[in-house]
Amino acid sequence: MEIKNGIVTRLDGIKIIQHLIPISNTLARPQYPMIPEYITIHNTGNPGASALANSMYVDNVDTYKSWHFTVGSNEVYQELPITESAWHAGDGKTGTGNRKSIGIEIAEVDGAEGTAIRFVAQLVNATKIKIENIVPHQRWSGKYCPRLILPHWDKFIENIQKEMESDNMTVQEAEKIIQEKAGLDNNTMQYLRFYRFSDALLIKLAIAMNKLNQA
Repeated sequence: MEIKNGIVTRLDGIKIIQHLIPISNTLARPQYPMIPEYITIHNTGNPGASALANSMYVDNVDTYKSWHFTVGSNEVYQELPITESAWHAGDGKTGTGNRKSIGIEIAEVDGAEGTAIRFVAQLVNATKIKIENIVPHQRWSGKYCPRLILPHWDKFIENIQKEMESDNMTVQEAEKIIQEKAGLDNNTMQYLRFYRFSDALLIKLAIAMNKLNQA
């Protein structure tokens, strides 16, 4: 992930689309400066509606409702820079949820939760927000949200942690995983290192092997 001036310019393996709420929508986008300390997870609450549909809605409705990212299946729409606060937590104008957290809406479509896990892992690694500061919307207002994730919230966080570890994997760690899981000898590993596989490809292969083993 790469972030410039609060805008995510690149994600690893996920499409990022800039769909910013217009500055003219002053109710939805008050442009209050923010240094994020939390990440707040939501579900959109409208089954089957795509990430694009939810993104277009929040871009076009100028009211006290906004968030930073809308996640779909292998795609993420950015609605606000993460350097601006949004109205998503339900805890008021000065509430910590609204003024100090990145709001992520997860569309209720197939594949969106898996994409959110990968996206949040990259976001945490990039921003250095603490893993324990990934919280449900329920934390701020009591609303039962994210309604599809709350029943397995601990597993959701566990999967983010695993994804974070994969993102931080070194080449040496990747080589060890590949050698152990595939039962390769040292000569074969030397061949892979120097003649066939780049460092990035070795890491991707090790991540895939870990995921296959966890399935």
